[in-house]
Amino acid sequence: MTGLAQARVLVIGCGGLAASATRALVEAGLRALTLVDDDRVDLSNLHRQTLFRTEDLGRSKVEAAAEALRALPRPHAAPVQVETRTTRFLPDNAETLLAGHDLVIDGTDNLASKFLIADAARLARIPAVHGGVVRWTGWALASAASQGPCMRCVFEDLPAGRVETCAGAGVGGAPQAASASSANADTRKAARGARGRRRGMRMEQGSSTRRRPPQPCGGFGSVPSR
Repeated sequence: MTGLAQARVLVIGCGGLAASATRALVEAGLRALTLVDDDRVDLSNLHRQTLFRTEDLGRSKVEAAAEALRALPRPHAAPVQVETRTTRFLPDNAETLLAGHDLVIDGTDNLASKFLIADAARLARIPAVHGGVVRWTGWALASAASQGPCMRCVFEDLPAGRVETCAGAGVGGAPQAASASSANADTRKAARGARGRRRGMRMEQGSSTRRRPPQPCGGFGSVPSR
């Protein structure tokens, strides 16, 4: 890849983070993207999922988002190509959904899906950009196609016990915007084939981190200190 104009991006989850990131990427000249989500637009989405309007209530998120993205101004680029898949990203369709894409953006709101996306992207040798927000804490992580830190280097595995989710704990607008901005920047760097020492990044507010030893994937990551 040499830039957004040649990139085809798979976007999994059409929530607030994906809405902000995809809008910025399309306006910057992204060639094509595929949206994956099986949810419908709800009234509770409208204050932070900026691709949706009141008249979209009850519609498929991928269809409403695709319509909004196609309508964005692109004075110096051809119309964006948007495909939709009304489904969840699952083990039995992961390989098919990833095929033909240069990058994957993970905008899902649960850790099980994030680990599945990270594992599938690493196996397919496709760069992945993850992001998440709960309450006033947000993070973003960019993983290279085959080396450097990945989700499992940073978060290890699904935590035991109860875990706060967006639905239960809520999402703050400011950390969502910050995480989306970081995901957007990392996607642009990956599209350019950028190389450098910064292969992954974790952002978190109000938490210290510690380093982990090298992982089987070959990366070094940070996890919350205990």
